[in-house]
Amino acid sequence: MSRPDNRVNAARARSLARIPTSSQTMKRARRRADLDAGGPAKRPRTRSGDKAVAQGDNPFHSSLKRSASDVCEGSTTDGFLLLNVARKPAVVHGAVRLVVDAHDKGDSVEFDVVFPPPCTALLTKAGVEFCMNDSFMLSLKGAQVERKEIRTSGRTVTKLLPMVLSFPRGVSLRFSLVGASPLSGQTFDLWTDAASGIEPEEPARPPSALAPSQEDWFLTPVEPPPSATPATSADTVPSQQLAEPSDAARAEASPPAADGTPVPSGKPNAEEAPDPETDGPQKPPPPAPLTAEPRKAPPNRPLYRNVPGRVTRTATAAAAKKSTANAPKAARSKETTPAPPAPAPPVQEALEPELASAAATDTGAPQETKKAQKRKAKLAKKAGKIVEQAGAAQEQEQEPPRDPAQLTHDATPVPKPATASKSPPAQVPQLKPSGSTSTTASAEAGPSSAKPGPSSQKSQPQASSSAARAPPAMPQRTTRPSTPVTASTSSAKAPTKSFKGSSVSSQPSSRPSLATSASGQDPGLALEAGCVGDNGLIYSPLASLRENFNVNCIAVVASAPKEPSRTSTNEWKLKLVLVDPSNADLDNMTHGFTMNCFKKDDGELPQCKQGDVIILTTFQVKSFHERLEGLCASYLAWTWTLFDPEAGKTTLMHPAQPQPGARELAYCVALNDWWRALRREQERERSNVISHQIGGDASREWPASQRYSVMREHRLIQDASPQAQPNGYFDCTVEVLHGHKNSLDNVYSVYVTDYTLNERVTPITAGWCPHALAPYVLRIEMWDEAAPRGAQLKPHTYVALKNVRMQVAKNGHWEAKFTHAQRLRVLDEDELEGEEYLVKLLERKAKWEKEAEAKGEYQFPHKLISEAALDSHFCCTVEVLLVKQKEATRTLMWVTDYTTRADLAPIASTAAEHAHGLPTERILKVALTDEQAGVGAALAPGDVVAVRKLRLKGARGRDVAGVLSGSERLVHKLNPQTTGSEECLALLSRKKAWKKQVEEEKARGKAKPNGKAGGAPNGKGTMAVRKKQKEPAKERPRHTVTLRQLHSLHDGSKPMWYRVVARVVDFFPHDIKNWVVLHCTGCDKDIPESFRICTRCDTDMAETHVRPFYRFWLEIEDEDGARECVIGAFSSYPFLPDFLEDLPPADLRDDEEALEKLTERLRPLLGSDLIDNYNDLLQNAKEDGSIDPSDAPLLTFVIGAKAGDNPHLSVMKCSPLE
Repeated sequence: MSRPDNRVNAARARSLARIPTSSQTMKRARRRADLDAGGPAKRPRTRSGDKAVAQGDNPFHSSLKRSASDVCEGSTTDGFLLLNVARKPAVVHGAVRLVVDAHDKGDSVEFDVVFPPPCTALLTKAGVEFCMNDSFMLSLKGAQVERKEIRTSGRTVTKLLPMVLSFPRGVSLRFSLVGASPLSGQTFDLWTDAASGIEPEEPARPPSALAPSQEDWFLTPVEPPPSATPATSADTVPSQQLAEPSDAARAEASPPAADGTPVPSGKPNAEEAPDPETDGPQKPPPPAPLTAEPRKAPPNRPLYRNVPGRVTRTATAAAAKKSTANAPKAARSKETTPAPPAPAPPVQEALEPELASAAATDTGAPQETKKAQKRKAKLAKKAGKIVEQAGAAQEQEQEPPRDPAQLTHDATPVPKPATASKSPPAQVPQLKPSGSTSTTASAEAGPSSAKPGPSSQKSQPQASSSAARAPPAMPQRTTRPSTPVTASTSSAKAPTKSFKGSSVSSQPSSRPSLATSASGQDPGLALEAGCVGDNGLIYSPLASLRENFNVNCIAVVASAPKEPSRTSTNEWKLKLVLVDPSNADLDNMTHGFTMNCFKKDDGELPQCKQGDVIILTTFQVKSFHERLEGLCASYLAWTWTLFDPEAGKTTLMHPAQPQPGARELAYCVALNDWWRALRREQERERSNVISHQIGGDASREWPASQRYSVMREHRLIQDASPQAQPNGYFDCTVEVLHGHKNSLDNVYSVYVTDYTLNERVTPITAGWCPHALAPYVLRIEMWDEAAPRGAQLKPHTYVALKNVRMQVAKNGHWEAKFTHAQRLRVLDEDELEGEEYLVKLLERKAKWEKEAEAKGEYQFPHKLISEAALDSHFCCTVEVLLVKQKEATRTLMWVTDYTTRADLAPIASTAAEHAHGLPTERILKVALTDEQAGVGAALAPGDVVAVRKLRLKGARGRDVAGVLSGSERLVHKLNPQTTGSEECLALLSRKKAWKKQVEEEKARGKAKPNGKAGGAPNGKGTMAVRKKQKEPAKERPRHTVTLRQLHSLHDGSKPMWYRVVARVVDFFPHDIKNWVVLHCTGCDKDIPESFRICTRCDTDMAETHVRPFYRFWLEIEDEDGARECVIGAFSSYPFLPDFLEDLPPADLRDDEEALEKLTERLRPLLGSDLIDNYNDLLQNAKEDGSIDPSDAPLLTFVIGAKAGDNPHLSVMKCSPLE
C-alpha cells in the first residue's frame, strides 16, 4: 500500500486540530525527534507549582491551587483545594464529615471530606471547629480518594463529584481571611506520631507517569492513541515490531487456558493489545494517584472522545488491516492482533475540499490575518458537528438493541489460531443463543465453525473468516432460558443490570431468581430486578434497600387498599405492598416490601390496584420494629408514576411532572410480563397442591380452586405471634377483663385473657389487674367499626374473636388489633353446647384460680383502712355512715372500719350529723364514679358492705380519700346477722369496743366525743352538731381601705398591696371545673377542652408540654356596695392565693377527687349558695346581670396592684373576717 501524500496528511491533521501555528509544528517536530531517539511520546509539562513544591516554603501558594475534578480523576496528587463548607458538619462514629463546594472550571461542584477519628481528635485538640460557610484551603498531603455513588433526582443545580476525600493520618489546612470565623487566617498542620515518622512523602512523579483522566483532552493517555497516518515511517520502526507484539501485550490478549492454549479475553480486542507501530514502546501502568480508582469507560463505547485533531485507534487498525490484507494466510496464522477494524471518521471526506485549500494556503507564517482566523474557526465548528454525528452513529452501531434477558449472559470467547508473521484482527467473541445449551466447536471442526453470526456483524467489526486450524473445544455451559420482553422499540434498550446492595453491576445477581428455582417454570420469570433510567437515575431492587434517603424503585403493586385512610393528624395514608423479582414469594404473592404513602390531599395519592406497575422516586427507607419499610412522607418531595399495563398508559402525580424515559417504560413492560408469568406459575403450582387446614383434621382435603394460602387457625395467646402464618392473624376465645377509650376517637382498648402465658405481650401494671394475672393479659386495640362494639363489652364477659392480628407495639412488646365488628361473638358460659374452646377456657380459669388462691395471689389483699398504702388497690369491709349523690355518675360516701388514720381528709359539716360522735381520724370519704355511683346511691347509713379494688389517693401525705370506679360490681352488701365472713365479724367487734370506750370516758368525765363547738372540723378533734349561738358583731380590722380608696391611693408608680374587707358575689368561669386550664409550654397556647395533648407540639405520648394552670376571676363587693373584678389566679402569675398553695393544679374535668377537694376548700370562703345554687342565682339575676348570694361571708383580702395607669388587681391572701 502506498503511503498517502505528506502534504494532504498534514493538512488534514491541522484542520482537525484547528490548524496549528508554525510554533506548534516546531514542537511537533521536536516531539517526533524525541520519539525517534527512544524517549517518551510526550514531554512532561512543567508547572509553576512544581517550583513551590520543591521549595516547600508555602504549601498554600497560589501556584499550588488545584481543581477538584482533577483530584477526582486522579491527575494530580499535590497542592491544595479552596473549599467552602456547604452544609452543617456531621459527626458519625467519631468521624467529622463535611459537605464542601468548590469552584471548578467555572462550575460549582460538591463532594465530601471525611476526617476519621484519629484526625478528628487532632482537630478537637487544636480547637478547630467547622461551621457553615467557612472557607478554607485544604492541602492534599496525606489525602485518600474514595469513590462514592451519586444519587440525584435531576433537580440539583450543583454538580456532584463521585468522590470522598479522607485524611486518616492528619491534615494541613488554612482558614481564609474572608468570613466571620474566629479561625480566619490561621494555619493548622496536624499529624499523628505515626504519620510524622513517615515523612517526607513520596516524591511526585512526572506528569507523563500519572494516569490521565478519560475525559482530559490535553494529557497524554496511559496508552497513547495512534494517529490516522503512522507517525513513524517504516525505516524508523522495524517491520518485525509490527508482526511481533510485546510479551506483556500477548499475555494480556491471550491468557492461557487450562490446557495451555492461549484464550483471548472477553474485552474488545481493540483495547487489549496496543499496536507497537502506532502506540510506541509500552510502559507498565503507573500506580493510581492517591487512592482513587481510575474511571472505567462505559461498555461498547470508545475510551476517548472523537475530537478534532485526535486520531483514534480504529483508524490505525484500519490502516494496519489494509497494509496486511495481501499477506498470505499461512503467514498470518501465528499471531492475533487485537485491533478490530472500524470505519474512519467521516470528517476527512466531508472536509476534503477545505483541507486541500488549507494545505495550499498554509505558509507557516507566524502572523495570520483575520480572514484566515475566521476560516479556521468555521472549519473547526463544522468538524466538531461531523464528529458528533459520527460518534453517535458509531455508538448506535456498537450498541444494537438486544433482549434484556440476554444482557445477563456471559460472552464465550472463541480463540483464534496464531499466525506466522503479521496479526490480522482476531475473531470477535459472540454471545451464545439464549435459551439453549451450546458447546463450542470441537478440535475436528473446520474453519467455518468460527464464523460470526449475522447478529454479531451488526455490533462487532467483521473479522477474518479463515484460520489455519480449528480452535480447541471450550467447556460446556448451560444457560437458562429467556423470553424477550414484549414491548415497543424502546423496550429493547431497557437495561437489565443486576444490583448488589445499592451499586450497579454488569454481572448477574447472586440471588437465585424464580426462573431457576425449579425446572420447567415459565421463562418469563427470567428478569433481573432494578434498572437505570435514561437520565442516570438508579432504580434499586426491593431486596437491596437499606435505611437511606432519596431512594427510587420500580415495582409491581401486590396489595393496595380500595381507598386511603385518615390518620390522627388529618393526613391521608395509603399502604402498598410492592414486589419485584428480588423479593417475590411464590407461596404468598401479597408478601413484599411495605410502602407507606402520606399526603395532605387524598387526590395526590395514586389510585392503584393489584398488578399495576408504580414508579416511586426520592422516598425514604426506615426501620420500623426491626423491619424495613418505605416512607413517602407528606413533607418530602417524593413523586409517583403509575403504569397501567392493560391500557399501556402512564398516570403522573402532577401534570408538570416529566414523563418516564424509554428505559423506565421498557422495564415497566418487562415487570408486567414477569408478573403475569408469576401468576401463571402460581396457578401451575396450585393445581398440583392439596391444602390442609392447620390445626384441624389432617385428612380433610381442600379443593385446589380455593385460595392458595395458609389458613387462619384458632390459637391460644401463648401460641400467637406476629410471625405466625398467615401474617400474624388468628382466632381466639377470651375473657374480657377491662376496657377504656383510647386517645383516638376510633380506637377502644380491651384487655382480655385465656389464662395462658405469653411473655412477649405488653406487661400490665394497672390497678384493676391483680399482679398474678398480669402476665396472662393481652391488650387488643379495636379500630373503626369494632371500637363501639368493644365499648359495650362488660368485664368478665366471654367473647369469640375472628381475624385478630398480633403485631409489635411501639414499646417493642406484642399487642393485638381487631377491626371487624361482625366477627365478634359474645358467649354465654351457661350454654356450652358446641363451644369447645369456651369449655377449655373455663377449665383453665378454674385451674388458675385454684393455684392462685393457694398462693394467696388471686384477689387483692384485704386490709384495714389504717394499713392500706396510697395508690394501691385493696379490699375492705366497712360501715356506711352517709351517702350523697352529686350527679348521675358521681356519688360521695363516708364509711368507717373503726380504725384510726391521721392523714384522712377533713369532713364537711353536712356529714357531722351522721358521724355518731366518730372523730375525723376514723371516717373515710369515698368518691364513686361510673357504674359504681348507682350502686353506692342505693346504700343507706348503717349498711355493712364489702368493697373490692378500693384505692387511696392523697396530696403531700394528707387529705387521703378513697376512689372507686369501673363497670364491674365492686360493692357487695353484707348481712351481719347471717354472714360468716371473718372480716365482717371483726368489724362488728371493733365497733363494739369503740362504743364501750366512749361510755367509759363519759363515766369518768374525761374528753367528750362532741369535741369543739360549731361542728367545724379541726383536723384532729371530734365532730358533733351543737346548737347554733348568736355570733357577736365583728369589728372592722385596722389599716383597711375600700375599693374606691384603693383606686385613689394607687398612683401607678410602683406595685402596691392593700387590705380590703369584702365578700365574693360572683366568679368566672361559672363552672368550677373550668378553673383549671391546660396550657402548652411549647407553643404557649391553651389546649381546647376536648383535647388532652397539644397537637402542634406533642409528637410522642411519653412526653408532653401540656401543664395544668389555675385561671379564674372573682367579683368582690365591699361594705360600701362597690364591686370590683379581681384576678384569683392566672397562668403567667408566679404565685397563687394562700388558700390554693397546698392544692396543686390538676385537670378538674378528669380528676373528681381534686374537684371535690377544691369545692370543699372554697365553700367557707364563697358560701354554699354560690357553689350549690349558682344556676338558680343566674336565673334570678338583676337587670344589669349581677347576682346577690345570700350566705357569702365577709373576707379579708390582701390585693396586689401592679404599676401602671390601669393596674390589674389580683388576690394574694384571703381569710374569713374574725
